[in-house]
Amino acid sequence: MKTIAVCIVSYNHEKFIAQAIESVLVQEGTANIIIYIGEDHSTDNTANICLEYAKTHKQIKLYLRTHNMCLVANTIDLFTKILQDGCEYIAILDGDDFWIDRHKLQKQLDFLETHSEYGLIHTNINLLFDNGKIIEEYRTSVPSGYVFYENPIPAIANCTVFFRSELLTNCNLQDFIKWHFMSVDYALYIILAKHTKFQFI
Repeated sequence: MKTIAVCIVSYNHEKFIAQAIESVLVQEGTANIIIYIGEDHSTDNTANICLEYAKTHKQIKLYLRTHNMCLVANTIDLFTKILQDGCEYIAILDGDDFWIDRHKLQKQLDFLETHSEYGLIHTNINLLFDNGKIIEEYRTSVPSGYVFYENPIPAIANCTVFFRSELLTNCNLQDFIKWHFMSVDYALYIILAKHTKFQFI
């Protein structure tokens, strides 16, 4: 059985984090799912909400930071733990996003398990605004395949990404911290695009 690590970084997401976690817990499929949460010393009730979920769901690995690590260090630490645990796949979900398809992970797993030349798969998104307005299927005409030489490289919605964890060995994760990157996602996906095909669904 394959193991999917769901990587959730969260800071001051008390309004959203429960829905994010719930959207993972309801996923249906054949894989073993482990939820890694890096709770970055929030000043609101996010940590307590995460603690309640961790108490009742064994598949949650909660890391409560003793100080604010900031986005990049928090993410890199979770990636490092996921690699150490030997999870074959990583799915990204920020603490203020949620999935709307119970088979999201299974669909992406099925594709990568049957297409060895692809390493990352991502999907369309809906944008939900504070006033309740929704813009559906925001991204159109996104290319698949070897996208490294696309100009520009296709925009990727971070909360939809699913990739083979072994691809992280193509970069030095600590460089993201050393060089004071503001985020991990854009730079990481450019690096991964150099080494594998991407699929958009």
